[in-house]
Formats: sequence, C-alpha cells, structure tokens
Amino acid sequence: MASLVENFIRRIEKIVASSATVPIPGTDHVNDTWLDTDIYPGELAIQFANGKLYTSDGENIIQLNREDSILYGL
Repeated sequence: MASLVENFIRRIEKIVASSATVPIPGTDHVNDTWLDTDIYPGELAIQFANGKLYTSDGENIIQLNREDSILYGL
C-alpha cells in the first residue's frame, strides 16, 4: 500500500492602501499582530491606486514592477 504525500504551497497576497512596510524581524502572521501594510518575505502585495507591486526579503521592500527591477532582475 502506497502512502499519500501531499504538498501545500501557501501564497499570501495583499492589497495595500498606502506604502508597504517591513514587519519587525521574528514576527509572523500567526503569533503576532501586524499592520495591514506589513509585507513578510515571499508575500505579494499590490497597491491599486498607483499600480505598484511589492514583495519583501525580510529586510527591505522590493517594488517588482519598477523599470530597473524588470530590466536588470533586481
């Protein structure tokens, strides 16, 4: 009898109304409170007012659809 292995990929996406922020290191969505603008590593956030797309590396906010980000892979 074969065992069943399941993999779950969790992807969190947000809509932010103002500038994106980096949460305090060591905090998370489960055990801590966070701001609506906090972008954790691997999250994707969009700001509809200006069409900006953000993610985070845990230390900095990265705007994905900036021209230099697209052209040079930043």
